[in-house]
Amino acid sequence: MRINWFSNAPWGPSGYSNQTALFVPRIRSLGHEMSITAFWGLQGGRLDWQGVPVFSGAFDPHGQDIMGFYAKSWRADILLTLYDTWVMNLDNPHMEGVPFVPWFPVDHEPMPAGVAKKIERAMYGIAYSQSGVKAAKERGIEVGYVPHGTDTEIYKPKMRQLSRKQIGLPQDCFIAAIVAMNKGLPPRKAWPQQMQAFAEFHAKHPDSKLYMHTLMTPETGGYNLWDLVKTLGLEDAVIVPEQFQYIVGYPPSFVAEIYNSADVLMMATSGEGFGLPIIEAQACGTPVIAGGWTAMEELVHAGWTIDRSEAVPNITQLSAKQYIPSVDAIVDRLEQAYDMANADREKLRVTAREAMLENYDADLILEKYWKPELAIVEERLADYKKTSIPVSKGKAEPNRAQRRRAARKKNKDG
Repeated sequence: MRINWFSNAPWGPSGYSNQTALFVPRIRSLGHEMSITAFWGLQGGRLDWQGVPVFSGAFDPHGQDIMGFYAKSWRADILLTLYDTWVMNLDNPHMEGVPFVPWFPVDHEPMPAGVAKKIERAMYGIAYSQSGVKAAKERGIEVGYVPHGTDTEIYKPKMRQLSRKQIGLPQDCFIAAIVAMNKGLPPRKAWPQQMQAFAEFHAKHPDSKLYMHTLMTPETGGYNLWDLVKTLGLEDAVIVPEQFQYIVGYPPSFVAEIYNSADVLMMATSGEGFGLPIIEAQACGTPVIAGGWTAMEELVHAGWTIDRSEAVPNITQLSAKQYIPSVDAIVDRLEQAYDMANADREKLRVTAREAMLENYDADLILEKYWKPELAIVEERLADYKKTSIPVSKGKAEPNRAQRRRAARKKNKDG
């Protein structure tokens, strides 16, 4: 198949960029022709990335003005989107006749109606969490399943002391890490609750630090986190990356050093379509603290979850629930991570690594999930073409190649 992949540019720092970089080359290795519409991360031109054409964004912040256009102009067999479906404009004239295959998130409970309406119009939908499959089923929608994955050759266990030395973190302290975007008000990443919980924990354990891998200022529509740091009295406890380099993007190898440096990853957010840091941290042998809702619960193999009873349901603008985690619950999980004996910590480290190798290694996901799901897509595409060929006087309209051959024959005969 010719697959036009719609998402963030593969060289960006986002989770969508991460998965684009991982899976576009891998799917191409199966024999499919690939192109990328990078509505975010490329402006004003086109370039090739690892032999794959990458088309730029235009004016719409979600790429809806060019999504169908590039799929059609590149003559794609399918448009495979890795993005939030509720923002998509499937009524754009450019989308007419485009086989739409969303690889989609569900970060609310239940699946919002705005998401369901778009998935129902797809030729075939693929959820990237089991909770997403369940949410679709509850809406009466049949979808496939391909989880996100990680490169376990990059995200792998290393000696904590060496990783801390590599990126300049202190050796003799307990380090909790948050790897998340500072985006949205109220923030889906539950920045106030997680930081307040760490402040309470730090008051009891002054030998602790919080590493926050994020943009600290509100340019992307989030908090001024420096103000929150000051309000909570964490000036001497918080460590952040060099901010300009964060904007430009740190390489995955640097992020792997963060996970290896941390004693625990804090990922107790209000909702996740997946939650890549959860599997990246565990691939490095680092346990996690996560919410026990949406996709997060199924990802935690080594660490602690927070129950819905320890959170406040929050109805968002999509008229479905996310959850605001209890500060006390996060403090409790931090205490459990802090109090672990070294032997138990090592067992948890081994469990985390093995579970990620068995479930979320990118090469495994290509073979176990992408191969069979793309075979289903090809079957659906064959049926789609049978029912979508325009007709004239009872006969199928000639395609472009047939029209060219007819024109050449006419010129030759003439």
